[in-house]
Amino acid sequence: MFNTELSKQVTPRWLVQFGGEYSHRFFDLSFRTAENVYEPVPSTPYYATKDNTGLASIFWSNVWRPSDELSINLGISGSYFLLSEDLSLEPRASVKWEPGERHSISLGYGLHSMIEKLDAYFFRNADGTMANKNLGFSKAHHLLGTYMYKFTDNLNLRFNAYYQYGFDTPVGINGSTFCTVNRLFNYIEEPLVNEGNTRNYGVDVTLEQYMSQGFYGQVNGSLLKSEYRGLDKKWRSQLYDRGYMVKVLGGKEWMIGNRKQNVFNVSVKYTLQGGLRHTPIDVDAMKTHVEAGIIDDQPIYKEDEAMSLQFSPTSILDLTVSYKINCKKVSHTIAFEGVNILQNETPYAVRYDLATGQLRTDKSGISLPNLYYRIDF
Repeated sequence: MFNTELSKQVTPRWLVQFGGEYSHRFFDLSFRTAENVYEPVPSTPYYATKDNTGLASIFWSNVWRPSDELSINLGISGSYFLLSEDLSLEPRASVKWEPGERHSISLGYGLHSMIEKLDAYFFRNADGTMANKNLGFSKAHHLLGTYMYKFTDNLNLRFNAYYQYGFDTPVGINGSTFCTVNRLFNYIEEPLVNEGNTRNYGVDVTLEQYMSQGFYGQVNGSLLKSEYRGLDKKWRSQLYDRGYMVKVLGGKEWMIGNRKQNVFNVSVKYTLQGGLRHTPIDVDAMKTHVEAGIIDDQPIYKEDEAMSLQFSPTSILDLTVSYKINCKKVSHTIAFEGVNILQNETPYAVRYDLATGQLRTDKSGISLPNLYYRIDF
């Protein structure tokens, strides 16, 4: 990867920035699977491909402050994807007004583009041709409005409202309801076209306490909606259309030691959010397959009801305890980080159990205790 940036203060109230970046990306996937549990994994991959490509981007922006209360940002960004030879030019604009020391209002717009994970482009048909080589950028119009109020220098309240409309989103063909925004763990193995759309909109409120007398914290609540549509032009929920999210973070630092130079810290974060979306399985069709002697646990989905169901809400509690020793030329940190310390399980997929003929829900509830030591010079 290579990147560079230049800045020029043209006048005391006008700043110009110009920059660029190039990254070359390599892809190597070899997937092997056994037919049944405990059977040896075959030496020949079920799917294998190896390739590389590059992504280049440049930007130019102007920050202008016509007055102490008003600032305006205008610019443009450009990206070029070597594989599909796709070029994207994207305008950006924002304005911020601060009528007083405690208030600020801002509004921003931007056209943004992105490439997908590389497996989407390097999928190959049975004859070895790259079905998705010509896929271009996914693009979206972003509109964001923010109001901030400062109660004190350390306590502020922020309201955000946003709307995003995506286009040229890769979606499936031939009746497929797949869209790249609905990826979970899988890699892509089907032809796609840049003819889908997405829309995301919502509001969130954040109350934030910066460090004051050792205390810090944040409370955030969000209401959101995320949808997509494919070639059938029917709007459906996205996989991550959770509906709402609440986060509470709090911590305390104590200065200890003979000279009060060391830091003992305890922080806790709690997250509550709506569940992932999923597509119902056609149980009758699965049973018909089994009765016909077709033993395959690959789900048969009701594609016309894609992403119409939602899992139960999930919650996660994280804990961090650390002790930092500050010496004259070096500092030592000993810390414990506990992710999901209550081991709450999060449902993420529904399967058809061939043995019972019933549906089961797969859950993930990994708790990751991490104890580490770090030294900083």
